[in-house]
Amino acid sequence: IHYDGDRGRHSRTLMFQHAFLNGTGVLVWEDVFGTWNPYTDRDQAILRRMIPIERYAADLLASDAWEPFYPTRLPEVDASYWPGDQRSLWTFVNWGDQRQSGALLTAPAVPGARYLDLWNGVEIHPSVHDGVVTLTADLEPRGLGAILAYRGAPDASLQGLLETLRHEAAKPL
Repeated sequence: IHYDGDRGRHSRTLMFQHAFLNGTGVLVWEDVFGTWNPYTDRDQAILRRMIPIERYAADLLASDAWEPFYPTRLPEVDASYWPGDQRSLWTFVNWGDQRQSGALLTAPAVPGARYLDLWNGVEIHPSVHDGVVTLTADLEPRGLGAILAYRGAPDASLQGLLETLRHEAAKPL
């Protein structure tokens, strides 16, 4: 689990960004030795999206195949990659104070794969040329994101996850 030690911080976005990029959980601690330090509305919104993604992809996040600092094309955006047999996951973080959008990263195209923007709960249709897929993203300032490459039709648990995340994404962080 990820814990950065700054108990008095009012915004925990940075802690969440580090944890999400590294595929770890976080220590949720609002009452620190009797001192109340509540999570901001933004931090709560991040957790409502981050936690279901991490629970759904727990097996990928625990894999030895993790590729940290997967190459990205957007400034101030880092990504991690967890490949799997039937599904693979990219998590990414916009460290900057400006919105970042456009071509995020390229990867070898997987025949028959569908690409799902988990952070927003929607299927995306990336461009594929010469066996390379280009994934795009629209990241809020200091925002997070996740894209799942999935083979086959989404099962009930994935459909439920997408519905939950689509509902959460209706309101910006």
